[in-house]
Amino acid sequence: TQDDISGAASDYRLLSYFGRLNYIHSDRYLVEANVRYDGTSRFAADNRYEAFPSFSIAWRIGQEPIFESQLIDELKLRASWGKLGNQEIGNYQFLNTYTFNQTAYIGNREQSGAAERIPVGNPGIIWETTEAFNFGLNLSLWQGRVDFTADYFIRSTKDVLIQRPLGAVFGTGTGNFPFVNAASTQNKGFELALNYRRSIGEWNLQTNLNLSQVTTKITDLAGTDQPGFSVSDPIANIYGYEALGIFRDQTEVENHPDQSPLGTSTKPGDIKYKDLNADGVVNSLDRQNLGSFFPSINYGAALRVEYKNFDFSVLWQGVADVEAETGGRQREPFFLGSSPWKLHLNRAKTDRDGNVLNPDARYPRTLINGDTKNYVTSSWWVGSAAFLKLRNAQLGYNFADKILDKLHISRLRVYVSGENLLTFTKFEGFDPEIPTTGSVLPIFGGNSGYPITRTYLFGTNLSF
Repeated sequence: TQDDISGAASDYRLLSYFGRLNYIHSDRYLVEANVRYDGTSRFAADNRYEAFPSFSIAWRIGQEPIFESQLIDELKLRASWGKLGNQEIGNYQFLNTYTFNQTAYIGNREQSGAAERIPVGNPGIIWETTEAFNFGLNLSLWQGRVDFTADYFIRSTKDVLIQRPLGAVFGTGTGNFPFVNAASTQNKGFELALNYRRSIGEWNLQTNLNLSQVTTKITDLAGTDQPGFSVSDPIANIYGYEALGIFRDQTEVENHPDQSPLGTSTKPGDIKYKDLNADGVVNSLDRQNLGSFFPSINYGAALRVEYKNFDFSVLWQGVADVEAETGGRQREPFFLGSSPWKLHLNRAKTDRDGNVLNPDARYPRTLINGDTKNYVTSSWWVGSAAFLKLRNAQLGYNFADKILDKLHISRLRVYVSGENLLTFTKFEGFDPEIPTTGSVLPIFGGNSGYPITRTYLFGTNLSF
C-alpha cells in the first residue's frame, strides 16, 4: 500500500489608501474629489500598484432665487468622472507554478516529482481599468410627492484580463491559456426613475417606475478577433446561420448551394441556410450575428396601496431587446440519449416521393447518429427572450391597537404573497430567464440551469 498526503495553501493581499476632498459653496455648488491607491499581490512587483481617481460636481439649480416656488423642492444637475480597477483573476497568474504527483521514467524506473504547471505565468499583466462618465439630473416636486432621476453614462473598460489562446506547440490545452491584458469594451446608455407618493384621507399610494437602456460592444481585442467575437460585436453575441425555411422537395435541395460541410447529405425536411457570401457553399464562413442574450432594455414598476389596516403591493419587472437560443432536449429529440417530447411530433414529414407534407412544421427532419446540421446555432432556434413578469404580489392586514393591547403584543400582521406569478413572453422555452452559460439556454440537459419556481407564502409578523 501507499499512503498519500495532500494539501494546499495560498496567500492573497490587497492594500488600499483612500483620500477625499469635499467643497460646498452657498449650499448650491458641490465639488468632490476622490483618489484610491490600490496594491494587489496578484500582479508582479512592478505592476502591483495603481492610482484610481474620481471627480464629481453638482449644481443645486433649484436653490437659485429664480426657482423659489412651492412647486420645485429640488433641482440638481450633476456630472462625474472616475476610474476603478479590477484584479479578479485568481492567485499566482503572473508566476510559473508547479504541480506535484507527476511521474517520469529515469533509468528504467518510475520516479515521482513535480512539473511546471500549464499555463505558464505572465509577469506583464496589469490592472484592468474601467473609466466612467456620468451626467445626471435630480428633480423633486410638490413637497416630495414626485421624485425624478435621470442619468446618462459611458463606461469604457480597457486592458481587460482575458485568457489568450497560444499555439498548440506550447502544449497548454484548451482553457489553460495565460492571462493577458488584451481587450477593451464599452457600455453606454441611460437610466430613468420616477417615484410618486400621495395620501388622500385613509388612502396612501406609492408608485415607483424605472427604465434603463444599455448598449454594449467590444472595442479592441489586441488582434485576437475571431468569428462571433470581434471588434464592434456586441457582448454576449449569438453567432450562427440565417435559416430560410425547410427544404420542400429534392428539386429545391439540388437548386440550393451545397450544405454538405454542415453534415451528411441534405434531404427534404432539413433546414435551408443562407449562403451569405454567395460562394455556392454553406459553411462556417456564412455565419453572422443573430442578436445578443444581454438585455439592453430593463424596466420595472412597483405599486403599494394602503387603506386603513390593509396593504397591497405588486412588483413588475421586464426586459426587452434581447434574444436567446432554445437548446438541449427542446431542440434535439434524442439529446444526450433522452426521449423525444410531444412537441417534437410537429416535425417535417415526407410522402413516398420525398416531398414535405407540412413545410410549416416547427421542427425539421429528425437526425440521429451524430448528424447535427439541423441543430447548429441558427436563426431557426433563436428568438426574442423579452418578458414581463409579476415578480411579487402581497396582501397584508395589521391588527388594530385595541386588539393588540388585549393580547399584550405590540404588532401583529398577517399576509399572503406570491412570487413569479405571471410571465408574458413570446419565447418558446420554459423560461426566458433561465441562467445560461453562453448563448444557449440549457432546457434540462444543456449545461446548467433550472426554471424559476412559483412560490406562495402565508405568514405573520409578530412583535411583543
